[in-house]
This record gives sequence, C-alpha cells and structure tokens, in this order.
Amino acid sequence: MKYKWLFSLLVASSMVLTSCMPNDSIEDVAIVQLAGYDYIDENQIKGTFAVAQYTKGEQKAAATEIYLTSTADTAKNIHANLQTKSSKPISTGKMSIALFNEELAKQDISKFIDSLTRDPRIGRDIFLAVVNGEAQGMIEGKYEQNETTARYIMGIIEHNMKRNFPNTNLHSFLHSYYGNGVDGFLPYLKKSKDFIKMEGIAFLDDSRLALTIPYSKSLFFKMMKEKVSEGVQEIQFQGDGIMIESINSKVEYYIEGGTENPKFLIDIRVTGVLNEISNLEDSSNPKRIHKMEKEFNEIFEKQCLALIQQFQENNIDPLGLGSILDNRSRNFDVKAWNDKYPDTPVDVKVTMDITETGISS
Repeated sequence: MKYKWLFSLLVASSMVLTSCMPNDSIEDVAIVQLAGYDYIDENQIKGTFAVAQYTKGEQKAAATEIYLTSTADTAKNIHANLQTKSSKPISTGKMSIALFNEELAKQDISKFIDSLTRDPRIGRDIFLAVVNGEAQGMIEGKYEQNETTARYIMGIIEHNMKRNFPNTNLHSFLHSYYGNGVDGFLPYLKKSKDFIKMEGIAFLDDSRLALTIPYSKSLFFKMMKEKVSEGVQEIQFQGDGIMIESINSKVEYYIEGGTENPKFLIDIRVTGVLNEISNLEDSSNPKRIHKMEKEFNEIFEKQCLALIQQFQENNIDPLGLGSILDNRSRNFDVKAWNDKYPDTPVDVKVTMDITETGISS
C-alpha cells in the first residue's frame, strides 16, 4: 500500500507540474533567432531582431524572417520596445546568434554579456560575433543562400571552426571573460554585397574590442590555442603559392622560471599534405621535402611570433598565458602578471611533417 500511495503521489505531482509549464506553439510566439546591436551614441543603441515566421499546417516548411528594430539606452529596453511592435510575445529561447557592430564593441559590450548570461532562456552554445559595418544591414540583407540570415551566419561560423577558425561560443567566451589571465575572442564578420564572409578574428580586452586580424592569420592563432584538424593554409615558397591541406596539429606549453620571471615555449607539431606542386625542381626528393619542411617551420614560427607581438603590444592575452601560469603556480598575482605580460619572453617552435605531396609538371 505504501508504494501504491507513493506512485499515486508522483503521478499527481507530475500532472500538476505539467499543467504549469507553458505550452505555446511556434505559431503563437515571435521566435528570435538572431539579434544585432549598433552603436548610435553614448546614450543610445539600436537593436534589430530577426524573427522566424512559420505557417500553420505546413509540416517541414522552411522558415522565413521578419525584422524588428528599436532604439533605446539598454538591451532590456530595446526588448521592451520591440514587444510593443509585435503582434505576438517575443521569445529569445531559440536565439542562436548575437551580433555587435565594431563601434559598439570598441565602446563596451559588458552590459550585453551580463544580460545574455542572466537570461535562463538563452543557451550557452549560441554564437557571438563582431560586425565590420552595421549589424542591422547584415541582418536585413538579401543573400543568394536559400536560408534565413540566422542559419546562414551559423553555417559560416560552424563551417570555419572545423578548419581554420578557433572554436567559440558564448560558453567559451564567458570562460575567458570571467577567468584570470586570459582574454576572449569572437568571429569578425563582414557583409559584402550579396554575401557575408568571415573577415577574421576580433580580440577583446575584457569587454572592449582591442584588435582584429585577417582570416588569413587565423590558422596560426588556432594552432597556438588548440588542436587543429583539417586546416588549410597557403604559403609563399620560392615565389609560388603552395597550398598545405589536411593540416593537423597539437600544441603544448612549457614554462621556464617561476611566476616572477617566466619564459614560455609553445611547441607545435604539424602534419600536412601538399597538393598540385608545380615549378619546383626535385619536389619529390626526400632531401628536397626535408628542406621544404624546414622552411615551412620558419614561416609558421614567424607568423605565430608576429601575432604574439601584436597581443603583447595591445596588452591582451587570448592565448591564456596568464591562466596557464596560474594553474601551474601558487600565489598567482593577476595584477603583477598584467604588468609583466607585455615584456614576457614567448618563443614558438614548429615541427612540420609533410605526409604526402601531389606533383604536377
């Protein structure tokens, strides 16, 4: 009897809880998939929402978008204003991307980050990105791809993360934002006529844009940051552009000295495939391949060191050298590290192994 009574109680409780849950269909709410924010002046920002549109009775129908725009002093007030313009309640539970135009990112996006963090409806796997130009223009643009702007931008970011762009989402950005000894980075996007492209990487100092680098340099940063698989990079060799494909790499960090006087070594081991090599004498000769590997090592090292120099000059630490030092040291002093970081010696060693070559005459 005791167990029957307990079972009945559980069933009754589940029915009560179920009845309390909202049960709105997708036709009854305005589902925001993409939000963008533009800097107007020190007192105002412009927000643009892309709202997915679904038609009743159409199973598996592709969604379309409508756009809502408002200007206010905070993201919260923008949301409130847009509610007054919508015939349905606006829901951010399915939002997948938040865009910030470059001028706004230079000012400060901390309030937006805090707002996203506090909203339990928004998942930690959404993407954040900085826009070269106007976020509203990017969201409302007409593109050749037969999909919504939200899905289009998601595809660009996800596709490039599988190759040359470092992994990123709100969760990883918050780890850097709230962590010690590490600064965050975001995708840097640009609208160009009827398409959107990955322009490069935007690096932030806390919550302010401090530096951008072109996409052509993104693989070198990714190699220093994380494991790489299926990367692609063009290298100038003897006056010709050589494409290195199927790039796989692993990275390890070594520290000499203590927290008072640290010196870092970033050790990167790379494998890659050379395809369609032309105008190179004896390019299949093992000695020739070894010489090419040596020169490629020097090129990769030079590119990585140039990025590190830029980071130190801008006093940002997207590689997380301070975080690594913190994890391996006791009594880590963040303030003291910030003072030492710009002059901290950092060396890079790259070891390239060409596993295959494609030869053309």
